[in-house]
Amino acid sequence: MLANIRLVPSDDTLDLNAIRLAADEIDFFLENSGIVYGVDEAVIAGIVSERVFNEWVTVAHGKEPLPGIDGTITLLFSVEDSERRIKEDKQGTINLRELNLIQNVKKDDRLCDIQAAQRGTPGINVYGKAVLTKDGKSPRIPKGENVVLSEDSSKLLAAIDGMVTWDGANIHVQPLYVVDVVDASVGNIHFNGTVLVNGEVGDGYEIHAGHDIILAMSVGPVILEAKGNVRINGGILGSQKGLIKAGGDVELKFIQDAQVSAGGTIMVDEYIRGGQVSAAGPLIVKNPHGGISSSTVSSETWIYAHSIGSQQAPVPVWLIVGHDPGLSKRKEGYVEDIYTSVKDFLKLYTSLVKLRRLKQKYELSKDHEALYAKILSAMNRLRTHMVATDDEVMKITDKIQQVYGGFIYVEGTVYEGTTIQIGNASLHIDTPRTATQFSLMNGQLKESPYTVKPEIKTFLSKDRHGAT
Repeated sequence: MLANIRLVPSDDTLDLNAIRLAADEIDFFLENSGIVYGVDEAVIAGIVSERVFNEWVTVAHGKEPLPGIDGTITLLFSVEDSERRIKEDKQGTINLRELNLIQNVKKDDRLCDIQAAQRGTPGINVYGKAVLTKDGKSPRIPKGENVVLSEDSSKLLAAIDGMVTWDGANIHVQPLYVVDVVDASVGNIHFNGTVLVNGEVGDGYEIHAGHDIILAMSVGPVILEAKGNVRINGGILGSQKGLIKAGGDVELKFIQDAQVSAGGTIMVDEYIRGGQVSAAGPLIVKNPHGGISSSTVSSETWIYAHSIGSQQAPVPVWLIVGHDPGLSKRKEGYVEDIYTSVKDFLKLYTSLVKLRRLKQKYELSKDHEALYAKILSAMNRLRTHMVATDDEVMKITDKIQQVYGGFIYVEGTVYEGTTIQIGNASLHIDTPRTATQFSLMNGQLKESPYTVKPEIKTFLSKDRHGAT
C-alpha cells in the first residue's frame, strides 16, 4: 500500500551537488518498478528541489479498502411481553388496573425497520491492483406469523389487527389473547383481537376487544366491550354495575342486575332479572322454566320468552320492540353538547369582536395576531362539531318517530305489571295472559294466540356453539 524510495549516491561521487536530479527520471524508475497508482508528484518534486539523499521517502500511497457495514434490525416495540406500562391520564391520576401488558397493533403498522447491508469498497495498491474487502452481512429478517415484508424490504408490517409478540427470534401478530384469569397480575385488557379467558374475571375489571370476548365462567360487576360477539359459558351478576356491550351477538346463561346491549342477537339460556337489555336483532330467553322479570328489555325485531314477570307478586317489566329506549338518552346527551358548544362559541365570538375593533384602530401585536388566529380556528372547529352533532340529533329523532313493526312472543304466561310497547303503541298488562303474542296492526297493539314461528324454532334448537 506504500512505495518508498531512497536516493543513494554512488561510492565514487565526491560532490553531491554535481549529481543531476530530474523528476521524470524518478517517475520512470517508479514506473519500471511497477509503481503506477497513488504517486505523489509533489513529494517527488520536493525530493528533487531539496536534493534529498540517503533518506527513505514515501512517494506513493494506495487506496485503503473500506469494509461493508452489516445490516441491522430495529424493533419498534418492547420485547418484554410481561412489562407493566402504568401511565398517568390527562388529570395526572394512575389506575393500577391499567397495566397495558398488551402491545396492540393495527394492520399495516410498522413492527421493525430493516437497514440493508452495505457492500464494501475495494482498495487499490500502488501496483494498481484491487485490494479486496468484505461486504456487510445481511440481517436475518424476523418474519413470523401474520407479518409481511414491505415492498421495498425496509420494514416488517402487521398483516392483521392483533398484539405484537417476540419469541426471541421472530415477530408475530396474534389475533387471540388467552389468559387463565383476569386479576391484578393481568389488569384491564384492551386488545385489538379476540380475548379468551379460561377462568375468573375479577370484580371491577374491564375487557375491551376489537373482535370477540369468550369467557369460561360467570362474571360479576365487570365491563365487557367487544366490537364482535360476547359469549359467556356462565352469566353476569352485575350488582347494577355490570356492563356488556357487543357490536355483534351476545350469548350467556343469565343476566341479573346488569346492562347488556348488542348490535345483533341476544340469546339467554335461563333468565333476565333486574337488567337493562337491548338488541338490534332478536332477543331470546330459551329456558321454559326461566323468563324476564324486573327488567327493561328491547329489540328492534322480536322478543321471545316463556314467561314475563312474576307469579308471586307484580313486578315492573318493560318489553319494547321497535327501537332502543337508550336512543332518547343519547339524543339528550347530544342536545346538551350542542348547548355547551353554543355557549363556548358565543364567548369566542365576543373576544373576536373586541380584537376586530382593536384591529380597526391599531396594528395588532404579534401576540394579538396569534390570538386572533387561534380564536378563528377554535370557532371553525366548534362550528363543524355543532353541525355534525345536530345531524346525529336529527337521525335519532327520525328513528324514534318511525313506527316499527315487530313481535313479542310469550309461550307461557305474561303476568301483571308488564308493559308491552311496539312502535308508539303500548299496553299495560293487568291480568295474566297465557300463550300469547303481541304485534302492531294499523298503529294498534294486537294480541293473538302464540304460534311457533320457524325462526323461533331455529334459535331454540341451537346449542351454545351455534349448532342445531
